[in-house]
Amino acid sequence: MPWARSLSGAAPAGRSSEEEDGNKKKTATPPPPDPAAELAAHAARAASDAAAAAAAAAAGLKTRLGGFAGGNGGEGGGGGGGSSGPSSSSSTSQPHPGPASLWAAIKREVAAAVLPEPATRSVTRAAEPRAPTADGGGPGVTTTELMAVPAPEPSPWEKQWGRLHAALGTHPAWARLSKAIEATGAAAKAREVADDLRDRWETADGPLAGRVAGAADAFFAETEMAQALREVRLRDPAFDMVAFLAGVKGDVPGLLRAYLTGDGPGMAAHAAPDLVERVVAVHAAQAAAGAVPDPTILDVGDVELVDLKFLDGDPAAVVQFAAQQLACARDGAGSVVEGSPDAVQRVFYLWALVQDGEGAVGPGGEALPPRWQLREMMVRGAHQLL
Repeated sequence: MPWARSLSGAAPAGRSSEEEDGNKKKTATPPPPDPAAELAAHAARAASDAAAAAAAAAAGLKTRLGGFAGGNGGEGGGGGGGSSGPSSSSSTSQPHPGPASLWAAIKREVAAAVLPEPATRSVTRAAEPRAPTADGGGPGVTTTELMAVPAPEPSPWEKQWGRLHAALGTHPAWARLSKAIEATGAAAKAREVADDLRDRWETADGPLAGRVAGAADAFFAETEMAQALREVRLRDPAFDMVAFLAGVKGDVPGLLRAYLTGDGPGMAAHAAPDLVERVVAVHAAQAAAGAVPDPTILDVGDVELVDLKFLDGDPAAVVQFAAQQLACARDGAGSVVEGSPDAVQRVFYLWALVQDGEGAVGPGGEALPPRWQLREMMVRGAHQLL
């Protein structure tokens, strides 16, 4: 049937191709699209997609933070049908930080990445002398009258008694029992017996006792680093190793510049007198030869602790760090005689700093911890970067 073929899109058998071309030409062509309308439609679709993405992100954040208010809906009333499955129990058993804590953490991370590092207190500079007192006295002392006195080591009986007392607490029965024991003198008698046994063991001169005591001393003896750290904390109870290394890093640029320029007065406030004399003599020899190293410091790496030991009876910290410097030398007129002003090298230094025996009093009367004096410095090596 011809009408069936026309509905299906096929041309009737008796119709020629010329007639079809004529019909196509008679059909009106659609008008060209409006660029402004297309741009508005594209902007509307982009805004819709952005709103959907923001809504999805907000929903995900709300889901992750759902435990802050009600433990994933288990306690806040609602929250997805009040499901009380394993996820609800895990959220209540493991508390999460609140939005305020997350925001504070984000602010701290951004501040640490953007803001400059805070100024650190110098650990090597000597304290300035105090100003004269109001009553016309002298300039005062430069050392503090405060001294840390270690507490006596408790005996094993006292340690055991303290642990038992801490475990039982302030129970009334225990309080009455402890008072009764102290009143009878049993505790004092037990301490006397323990001290007597310890004295007998320490004064025994038999071969077996000597071998056992030697083995015990070797097994339980402190290392030199542990002994030095204990001495450091006795002199400075508030000592912090991280703050100490940060303070040394803050002193490195000025000390390196004084070392490279032979600035004796600049080093005298931080270093030992014999080290200052050696640095000044070496710089004088370099100046006489007409080849003084360029004192430009480009960067200083982190300061690392290598060892902690005793040096002449005082605790000494051995640290290492790397500094980027210009690899050139200049004469008295400033002209380059060795190397190149564009060459950069990384120099590795090893320093030994010795802690003073006592603290000092600052200009304002505040008590300062013992300073660390630069006693030795050595260049371990260098390699070219540029």
